[in-house]
Amino acid sequence: MKLHTAWLPPAGNKLPRMIAQKADLLVLFFGWIGLLLRGAPIMGCIIGGLSIMAWSFLAGSPLLFPWIVLSHVGLSAFATSLRGCELSLTGWNRGPEILAETRNGALLRYADFHAGKDPQS
Repeated sequence: MKLHTAWLPPAGNKLPRMIAQKADLLVLFFGWIGLLLRGAPIMGCIIGGLSIMAWSFLAGSPLLFPWIVLSHVGLSAFATSLRGCELSLTGWNRGPEILAETRNGALLRYADFHAGKDPQS
């Protein structure tokens, strides 16, 4: 079972986005490019720019490889928060947290709980 956070759209006519609270393997392997691939272009570009600057400062240093590994692990651990920040910047509202095994299961539990209610409440 995973904890999913529902993000409600600014206009109430779309389905909410369910983001699982877990480490992201795509971000672990690809770093900031994984954030871009996961649909967080603002955060991905900001962190990508900072990473490129850090790579230029650490070029030729023995600290470059440990920094890359630690940055990938840190980004993977906080990818859920970064994606949530991205959604809040684009107008989405944080909704309830739902315990389910899959994203579709969390969406089904959300729909079952909010059947007949206003989706923004």
